Amino acid sequence: MKKPLSCLIAVFLLLSCGSRQSKIDRITEDGVEVVLNHVAPYLIKGQPSSFSLEKVFSIDTERTDLAEAGMGSAGEWDADNAGNVYVVCFKNNKNFIYRFDRAGRLLGSFGRSGQGPGELQWPFLGGVSESGEISPGRLPPEVHRL
Repeated sequence: MKKPLSCLIAVFLLLSCGSRQSKIDRITEDGVEVVLNHVAPYLIKGQPSSFSLEKVFSIDTERTDLAEAGMGSAGEWDADNAGNVYVVCFKNNKNFIYRFDRAGRLLGSFGRSGQGPGELQWPFLGGVSESGEISPGRLPPEVHRL
């Protein structure tokens, strides 16, 4: 009696531990891959159940001006009080840190690769202070400003 019951429990456990994830649906809209979410949203009683996303800021890393400035793939980022956005680019050709205005226009860059003053081996953005100073994640000890 124990053996059939043990086998039945084992089969039940194997079946219950199987993957319950549904197939991921992907579509392409205007050249951008979109993953469709079929899960019902969490509803809070008395609260609106819908939301909308609004594009506030974007930087197209394939823009010609950014390629000419040597910008590679974007990584960490932060913003200052004026709305300027600082982006660390690890795969770069010239500088590691790029600054953009609120409209996404490139304002400048600094922090070329190297081991001398003002040069960086592998930067990490610690943050941008209220006064626009970039704190040294792993940046050189001197303060950088654009």
